[in-house]
Amino acid sequence: LQMSVAEALAGVVGDNLPADLADAVVATAFHVIRDQVDPEIFRGWGQLLVGQLPFVRTTPETIKTIVEELDRPDDPDKYRRELSQKLLARIIGPLSVSSNPEFVLNFLLVRALALLNDEKVDVRCNVIESIGVIGSVVDSETLEKSVWPGLLPLVSCNDPKLRAAVLRTISRIAAA
Repeated sequence: LQMSVAEALAGVVGDNLPADLADAVVATAFHVIRDQVDPEIFRGWGQLLVGQLPFVRTTPETIKTIVEELDRPDDPDKYRRELSQKLLARIIGPLSVSSNPEFVLNFLLVRALALLNDEKVDVRCNVIESIGVIGSVVDSETLEKSVWPGLLPLVSCNDPKLRAAVLRTISRIAAA
């Protein structure tokens, strides 16, 4: 049932939803994935979340709660920890779109850069893509002091997925 609802909503999320409905979709998605261990349901609702987050009204306090709820480095359930870290890495970028620049710089970018050190390649790839979104909204000084030093060493890493993610992100930031 949860997957059927996620599939039905997938076609309607985005900037054309009324604000109250957009907020309800995001709240429902978080409720569904909070303790979800089924990877298909987690991915389906996670995709809805990623697609809808740039269009919802969020406060820094709400975003901190979301991030802290998903950031589970000490979760004894390793599988759930991995799913949560992947989703966190994916949503940090979309969360930055509607956030004020100071909050992006002092909270979201800091969390994103920390996730670059995650042991899982998928988490690192997701956060690299999120950094592309963040990097397109921060000033050039932040790029020089924080973003580039985090990304550029990965250009020469051995993992082709990481290298490709970094190159896409650099391209996105340069085009912004």
